[in-house]
Amino acid sequence: MSENITILLLVALKSEARPLIRELDLKQKTKPCNRFYKNDDVGLLITGVGYEIVERDLFNIVDYINPMALLNIGICGSTEQSYEI
Repeated sequence: MSENITILLLVALKSEARPLIRELDLKQKTKPCNRFYKNDDVGLLITGVGYEIVERDLFNIVDYINPMALLNIGICGSTEQSYEI
């Protein structure tokens, strides 16, 4: 069963996802994977780190939710403590 989501947000880390999950009132789903959260318009996938991990799940989730756009966001592995997540 496919769901139509307007935008799919991709973040590598749970710490990056928490503010988005809270502010967008996203709910965790078990399909297509348990790292997927959504509301009526927005989906969020916590991808993990490394292209192999992302590649493994990204094709499945795009097929499942049919997003109009993908947006990869994050802090790019910065160790700078002054950046607020």
